[in-house]
Amino acid sequence: MFEIEGGHTTATVMGERELFDETFVEQVQRIVDHEAFTEPIRVTLEVVSDVQT
Repeated sequence: MFEIEGGHTTATVMGERELFDETFVEQVQRIVDHEAFTEPIRVTLEVVSDVQT
């Protein structure tokens, strides 16, 4: 778990930092810096499997 601090709120990302690429972090940074977002944000990792049963 790690946090991305912004100008208006903070995003808590559920998962290890190395699981997320720089594009993801930049997008979340823009969100937490935007004045429209003032409540805390939580981001969870969705695991998608292509294994068919």
